[in-house]
Amino acid sequence: MSSLRARLIGVTILVAVVAVTVVALHTRQVVNTEFRRLERLAEPVPLEPVARAVSAMRSSGDEWAAVESLLAGHGRRLGRALVVVAPDGTVLASSAAPLRGARVLEEPGDVYRVEHGRSLEGAGSALMLELHSPPRLALAGVDSGARLLALPTPESSVEPPRPSIRVVERGLLTGALVAIALGVLLVWVLSAQVLGPIEALTAAARRMAAGDLSPRVTPRGRDEVSGLAASFNAMAEALAAAQASRRRLTRDVAHELRTPLTALRGQLEAVEDGLLPPNPATLRSLREEVARMSQLIEDLDRLAGAEDGSLRLELSDVPVREALESAAASFAAAAATAGVTLEADGADECVVRADPLRLGQVLRNLIANALAHTPPGGQIRLTALREADRVAIQVADSGDGISAEHVSHVFERFYRTDSARARASGGTGLGLAIVKHLIEAQGGVVSVASEPQRGARFTIELPAAPRTQA
Repeated sequence: MSSLRARLIGVTILVAVVAVTVVALHTRQVVNTEFRRLERLAEPVPLEPVARAVSAMRSSGDEWAAVESLLAGHGRRLGRALVVVAPDGTVLASSAAPLRGARVLEEPGDVYRVEHGRSLEGAGSALMLELHSPPRLALAGVDSGARLLALPTPESSVEPPRPSIRVVERGLLTGALVAIALGVLLVWVLSAQVLGPIEALTAAARRMAAGDLSPRVTPRGRDEVSGLAASFNAMAEALAAAQASRRRLTRDVAHELRTPLTALRGQLEAVEDGLLPPNPATLRSLREEVARMSQLIEDLDRLAGAEDGSLRLELSDVPVREALESAAASFAAAAATAGVTLEADGADECVVRADPLRLGQVLRNLIANALAHTPPGGQIRLTALREADRVAIQVADSGDGISAEHVSHVFERFYRTDSARARASGGTGLGLAIVKHLIEAQGGVVSVASEPQRGARFTIELPAAPRTQA
């Protein structure tokens, strides 16, 4: 059974079946034993030979002690306690020692009560047996009026045999206790199977809470606990990846800041030592390094806001054609200087539901990236096409393209396919990561397709604004 719930139900049914079976078998054995005993008690007892022998011994002058020896032999053979009772109920002789000194009283309804006590008046007497119509026979001869009775054999010297109902009750209690013990054993085995993985999960969670993200739990089976173990492992993998990403981010930020800071320090020391004159060119270089650091800090802040959802968006219906033309106009001079053709074209029907400021920022980042990788004589083309309830915006260039091993990483922080070239062009390595998170924050997706030496094509898909009724 793959489900923990099914296993619990199955074990519960098994415990119930075992309990009922044990109680039923034990009760059957006890009841059969009691019925056999009662059947033996109900069988006719041939007392005539015993009565004749007792009368003969008494007529010969034998004492009751001798008679008890005779009764003991016949009692063992018949499986009964043979008792000679005087007319007043006093036991004169008995094959069973516990009945010597007892009294047998006859009551209405052919009921005989056997009481144990030293006083014939009944003081301090205790009930031993209560019998209905026991086998009996009157004696003749010297002891006329005395009677010979066949009674059940006592279990002890002072206590009577337990009635059959008490024996059955004891059997039921014993069976129930055995069933409970088996049930506890089965539950213990199941709990060990269930609690084992849970204890492993608890230990792994404690290690994780202490800062160790390495523990994993091996799923066993296909039940709910195994699913929990798999989810725990997935969570641990995600946390480890997040921690690695955070460490990589810290390392990358330190690296990105180190470059402009080193340049600043070097130039300032050169000015102090008189090796570099504090002229406008030096000051401009210093200002460019400060601007690069400021840009990195702004990009990091913008990226953090897009990732944690704190970035404020003001959504509205944005005509895509106007957004493309505005972004292209911002880079018209830079494209002309680089010898790159920059074109923008979008259908008038392409209207998206987006934040116009953030969409413009995304388009400018993509154009800047394309311009940095497109050689003179190349082309950058901005297009838009509506597809059902989505609008696809593309920024395609004819540059050197992106190799296959880099395509899946271009939207990661600080990832550069050509780090030296990108840093020299003033890039922070965060532009495409910002693009990805800004587009996703507006309910869209961004992707890239590229082949080396054939350019790259970035595609943005955003929700289309509802069509207006004419």
